[in-house]
Amino acid sequence: LLTLAIDFFKPLPTLYLSTLVHMTIEQQVSVCIACILGHIAPIYNYFKGGKGVATALACLCFMTPGIALLAVVYWLASIATTRISFVSSLLTAYSALLWTIMAGYDHAIVIGYACIAFILTMTHLPNISSSSALLSNAKSR
Repeated sequence: LLTLAIDFFKPLPTLYLSTLVHMTIEQQVSVCIACILGHIAPIYNYFKGGKGVATALACLCFMTPGIALLAVVYWLASIATTRISFVSSLLTAYSALLWTIMAGYDHAIVIGYACIAFILTMTHLPNISSSSALLSNAKSR
């Protein structure tokens, strides 16, 4: 839980600063994506970081607090159902993208959410590959 909290709060000063300097929504979305990429591939750790889920949640809270709250509830329900963290994270990321489209948010936010969902998918490719291998092995038995 401590790691989750640190990963969540780490981008918030940068995101807050983007509002203080009156960045446009497009620039703020870019800052969100940069924060996630910086978490996933930090220079100081030889480009080996986390999966970016908690940092992405912080960006969701910053850009669209209502969608973020819905995403947390959805993630909790999906983790209770699937018991697989990466599946819940990806389902939530793509659902949040769909919710922003349905709610009529600015195109920059929708594109930002699409980028975030794509980035999270890329960070979870090893999990997807190993799960696919496990499922194919189970079917062949």
